[in-house]
Amino acid sequence: MGRFQLKKFFSISVLLFAATVLYSADKKVEHTQAEVYSILASVNGNAISLKDVLPLTRNLEYQAYAAFSGKKLEEEIRRIRKKAVDELIDRKLIIAAYYKQTYRIASADIEHELDDAAVRMGCRSRDEFRRKLRENKLDINDFRKELEERMIFQFMLHRQVTIAGTPTPQEVYEYYQKHKDELSGTETYELAMLKLDQSTTDMAKEEAGITQILSNEPERFAELVRRYNPDNADGRIGAIEPGKLRIEFSVALKAPQEGKIYGPIKLDDGVAWIKLLKHNKKNDVSFNAVQEKISRILEMEQRKKVIELYTRDLRRDAVLEYFF
Repeated sequence: MGRFQLKKFFSISVLLFAATVLYSADKKVEHTQAEVYSILASVNGNAISLKDVLPLTRNLEYQAYAAFSGKKLEEEIRRIRKKAVDELIDRKLIIAAYYKQTYRIASADIEHELDDAAVRMGCRSRDEFRRKLRENKLDINDFRKELEERMIFQFMLHRQVTIAGTPTPQEVYEYYQKHKDELSGTETYELAMLKLDQSTTDMAKEEAGITQILSNEPERFAELVRRYNPDNADGRIGAIEPGKLRIEFSVALKAPQEGKIYGPIKLDDGVAWIKLLKHNKKNDVSFNAVQEKISRILEMEQRKKVIELYTRDLRRDAVLEYFF
């Protein structure tokens, strides 16, 4: 496979990887050192720790907090982390399978993607790139290894999926007829959240202060999130269907208005304010408008089936252990 073909399916993945690495390195961990390095699973003797999992689950865990509480929240967090562990297991098995075959991604291609990653992060030289990584407590050799493994992972999956081919026009139209209502879209709220835990010092005073600021200067919402929830960037928790919101948030959003901040909302473990960033409503669509989307959906479904069969075969010969 030539450099152009490799680049075609590596570039987006590598860009997301580079952003994720720096994002994760900048986050404050909410767990003790013992918890972070606790072993969750083992694949052929190679350990997977909570430290490996958290960068993959952080945003989903914040979304779970907006939808669940108590025991339900604990179960959802466990489900999210279990899924991430399984993905890491499959990744390790696929990379191991790569080293059992003869093809190798050229070092020049890896270096080329490393240079591209540096440019995307605003670095004009390799030295500047090294400095930026060091500022984020990262080593360029570790970064290169992770990047190479991601390229290997994408290559191995790409090869499996390519063999399966693409969906036919008839399959695309049949899918439209069967899923027309679903394709019209799903109503969702795109939310951001600011939260004070019950353990906050001078809770009542802090709550009153935040409420007053947001009432007079709602544009300071993101600033307050950075002050009180520094591990959650600007507070965004993604898009959530109204019916899946936890009851406290659902009641607050009975009359949804984009840009409006709702709160303070009393919770069992503190108080929160939520901002409705965008209200995505349901709209009917024609076949021509969603034809390309359906093709992508079918390709993704096919890709999922192919990968499930592939990883199932790899797991059959592996020694796996779970510790949670």
